Amino acid sequence: MVQFVALSKDKHADLALSDLNDLSAYVSRPTLPVYGAEISRLALHYPLAFIHQEQGYGIHLLCSFSSELPNAWITPEGKWLGNYIPAIIRQSPFTIVPNDEGKRIVCVDQDNSRLGDQGRPLFEAGEPTEFLSGMIKLLEQLYLNGVGTQKAIDLIASYELIVPWPLIVRHGEAQETPIKGVFRIDEAKLNQLEDDQWLALRRAG
Repeated sequence: MVQFVALSKDKHADLALSDLNDLSAYVSRPTLPVYGAEISRLALHYPLAFIHQEQGYGIHLLCSFSSELPNAWITPEGKWLGNYIPAIIRQSPFTIVPNDEGKRIVCVDQDNSRLGDQGRPLFEAGEPTEFLSGMIKLLEQLYLNGVGTQKAIDLIASYELIVPWPLIVRHGEAQETPIKGVFRIDEAKLNQLEDDQWLALRRAG
C-alpha cells in the first residue's frame, strides 16, 4: 500500500524524478479513478463507470473486468494504449492531502521507483525547481477539480440516479460472466428530474 509523506525541501532535497516510461505498477489495477475535467476526453476511447467505495460513488475508468486479469490498457512493455494517459497516473508519485486544519499539503510516495538521483531534480538551492512548481500547480488544479467532481457525484447519487450496470462478458458461445460492482446513470430517471434539480446539476458541473 502506498504511504504518502509531506514533501520536504530538507528531506527530499536530492531527489529527482525519472520519466514516466513504465506503467507496470498499474497492471493489476482493474479500475482507475477519473477527474471530472478529463471525462470528456476519456469517454471517447475508454469505458467509464461509477464504482461504490467507502466514501461513496466515484467515476472510474474500467481497465479490466476482473481483479484477476491484467489492465487491458497497458502493454506487456508497460506502455499505455492510447493518446491520453489518465491524470491519476500522470500526477504520480505526488498527491495533495488536506491536514486537520484544512491546509493542502503536497505529499509524495517516497518509495516510488521513479524517485532517485536520476531525472528531473525536485529542488535546487533549497527551492522547488521549475518542474516541481509546474507539478504542484497541476496537483492544485486536480485537487480542486476532484473536490468539485465528488460534490457533483454526491448530488447525482442523492437524486437516486446511480443504478447497477448489468454487464456480461461472453467467453465463446456458451460461457457468460456477469460483472458486478459497476454502476451507471439511469437515463429514464434523469429525464424525469424537476427543473430545480436540473439547475442544481448544471451548477455542480
